[in-house]
Amino acid sequence: MRKSFLVIAILGVFCFLGCNDKPNPRPNLDPILKNFVEGESIAGYRYEHHVKNNGESPEVGAMVGYHQSMVVGDSVIFDTRTAKRPKEALMPAYAKLPTPLPPDYVALRIMSPGDSLTIFQPLKDIPTGKLPAWGSPEDIIEYRIKLVSVKQPAAMEKEVEAIKAMEASQDKMTIDYISKYKSGALADQLIETKSGLKYVVLKKGEGPNAREKDYVKVHYSGVLVESLQPFDNTYRDGQAYRFPVGLGRVIKGWDEGLTYMNEGAAVILFIPYTLGYGADGKAPSIPAKAELAFYVELLGINN
Repeated sequence: MRKSFLVIAILGVFCFLGCNDKPNPRPNLDPILKNFVEGESIAGYRYEHHVKNNGESPEVGAMVGYHQSMVVGDSVIFDTRTAKRPKEALMPAYAKLPTPLPPDYVALRIMSPGDSLTIFQPLKDIPTGKLPAWGSPEDIIEYRIKLVSVKQPAAMEKEVEAIKAMEASQDKMTIDYISKYKSGALADQLIETKSGLKYVVLKKGEGPNAREKDYVKVHYSGVLVESLQPFDNTYRDGQAYRFPVGLGRVIKGWDEGLTYMNEGAAVILFIPYTLGYGADGKAPSIPAKAELAFYVELLGINN
């Protein structure tokens, strides 16, 4: 199903000014962030804590949900609130981050859920050649951040193991629906589109509908209709799959099928070979002219 899979986390525009050498009030903070003055500077960036709780800050490898707006003067460059949901990001290891550290990354590392903070980045300190087209050296970028949630690595590992344990049952459910499909038992539930795509709604979600260019997060199980052989799923690795709808990153049957789903929905897609891997299939797991069935659960949508 997947044509490509690339997870890239980019947390911001970059600069580095050098750290303050005043005493560190948080001795347990990672060494790379230790030299900072509470409420004044961190990793060379000036910042202001507007709301500060005493909760747990995200560790490396934690999944965070947060809102962020990026403001220059009176202009809002972007704001995650336009998508009406927090942005999700995996806090990467330092070795995977650029130098200097992104300002929003270092901000998130000293926040806890419910905190709000603004961190300031002078554009004049961005390395030569990286100045964005909309900015000038005199500008100051304000990253206004509200940390909504933190899922630490230990909790994430537990969740991954629970998802992996679902692999066999999800494949079996998909196979059961294929058997009903072949016998005609789904005739009164089956919806067929002009393209030849067929689907059955198992659960109707309560969120918005997925649209072209929306970035979606799904779990799925894929099975060959003819042989009932499972060939792909997200449960094996315990990780949901993320991709933009309608941009050819997945097979045509998926790009179309997702637009009939709203957030929280679960469906079985029956995809003819013309909307799948074509007349030739895709060796070694997809034979020629293979009809495919997918259980798909739409977990989240970002505009």
